[in-house]
Amino acid sequence: QTPRPHGPEATQGSIEALLVHLLMLKPRMHSELADAIDQTNVHFNENSSEVITLLSAAIDRIATQQTSGLYVLREGLASQRYSLSFPHLSRVDHQVVTEHIETALRHADGATTIERTPPPPVHPAFIQVRALVAAP
Repeated sequence: QTPRPHGPEATQGSIEALLVHLLMLKPRMHSELADAIDQTNVHFNENSSEVITLLSAAIDRIATQQTSGLYVLREGLASQRYSLSFPHLSRVDHQVVTEHIETALRHADGATTIERTPPPPVHPAFIQVRALVAAP
């Protein structure tokens, strides 16, 4: 398996991607989000206290608190940040998420445009591959 890029930016991107995809399925408690990070912690190079800090920052950026302890994804982030190739969701979960996104886009006004965020950092071995894919 290819190692993840190093640094807090790569870790932050991984945490945010995981949280976005989990919150697309359903609202979650803070403890559920933290447990999901703990279960995939093998991918992160930072120590646990730094991961907790990054988790809190990610939750503040991508989620809003619906009720006491229950977080929902911020409006519009589902269509911007969803990745069909995200590995931590099952095929059924991906189908549920795409249905949620399609429903949200149907209910949005016609002037709504989807702005995609740039892709996360890539491992140096795949820089040329990404350049080929992104080339016109």
